[in-house]
Amino acid sequence: MNMQLRQICFLISCVVILLTGLVTVNAQKTKTASSAKTSNAVCPDPKKPCHHAEKEFDDWELSFRLPAKIKANKTYKSAPFYAVILKKYDEGCDELDVNPIVEPERLRIQKKYPTRKVFAEYSCPNMNAVGYDFAGKMDAAGERFLYMDYIAIYAGTTLNEANQLLEKLRGEFPNAEVKKMTANWERMEQ
Repeated sequence: MNMQLRQICFLISCVVILLTGLVTVNAQKTKTASSAKTSNAVCPDPKKPCHHAEKEFDDWELSFRLPAKIKANKTYKSAPFYAVILKKYDEGCDELDVNPIVEPERLRIQKKYPTRKVFAEYSCPNMNAVGYDFAGKMDAAGERFLYMDYIAIYAGTTLNEANQLLEKLRGEFPNAEVKKMTANWERMEQ
């Protein structure tokens, strides 16, 4: 009987060791998957933008993490995030590939919200600019942009965060709206 008890204890110990190993492996897989999801996260703090040797993010762009090695003609996308579109403008570019009306306004708004990136998208032909994708940017047929030049503010990673910010902004920007976006960039080469 004493021998059977030892064998049972031995078997239980083996099972515990195996289960502990499986739990550890699963925890490591979850941590790796979680890290992979954020490897393309946006950098929403204007004082701490993302940096990359091959892409210098302009002041009006929401920067995001890019892989160490960039391939030409490949589009890189950020992790999804929420933004509040504050204002929309008619198209209009100057020689610096920005809308001269939008940038001074973006800078004014950025001063009011120093911990959240205020960014803009221009319809100007700047092939090195970050673009933003979101539902409703184009008409239903996909033939015409409904949002060409606009100013937006980073609103977080959840809809709840975005809606809270939207409520705070409604007084100054009554037509503001929340959009779930991804930022994208491509190093174009021929």
